[in-house]
Amino acid sequence: MFVFVFPVDTHVHRIYRRLGVASADADHEEVRAALENQVPAEKCGFGHTATIQFGREYCTARKPACLEDPDACPMGDVCDQVGVYPETGEVIDPADAID
Repeated sequence: MFVFVFPVDTHVHRIYRRLGVASADADHEEVRAALENQVPAEKCGFGHTATIQFGREYCTARKPACLEDPDACPMGDVCDQVGVYPETGEVIDPADAID
């Protein structure tokens, strides 16, 4: 029997809270649970790899693509941009963006 998990490293943790898939203050385990609830088990490995690539190309920690151009990110139409403020250029941890 195989057990599939969606690995949550620093990048995955940041991206899925920024997107709004998990709550802004979710810890790593809460993000993992949210992802495993939404991603089919057989796609968890691919999802993790694709998320890392997405983070490298578009959703970097300090300068996500949406800061330069809202249309530059392929997830722009579904992203909550939690902690990203294009109008000021500020980027903070999603947990710090909670009012």
